[in-house]
Amino acid sequence: ALAQSLCQKLAEEGRLGGSFFFKRGHSSRGNAQKLFPTIAYQLTFLLPGLKQYICRTIENDPAIVDRSLSTQLEELILNPCRRTRLAHPVSIVIDGLDECDGEHVQ
Repeated sequence: ALAQSLCQKLAEEGRLGGSFFFKRGHSSRGNAQKLFPTIAYQLTFLLPGLKQYICRTIENDPAIVDRSLSTQLEELILNPCRRTRLAHPVSIVIDGLDECDGEHVQ
């Protein structure tokens, strides 16, 4: 409930870049492999300038969603953000890491 309230406040302020709420056993929300592709997709709505860089990454490497989490973070989130001028800080909210399937990922 706290993370959802935070997301609502950030969205109202135009500062919510994306959110992900893990849920153990859920087919998509329990799987860490969905985290960064989901956040990248959400970021394009607040920051449309990211879309070209994220799309180019996916076109050049369609299997990016199967790569390691660190590679996904770098290629889908960090590199596109480095190439885009941000007018203000953007927040990403991730909740329920303890519910992520696979302790090694947590």
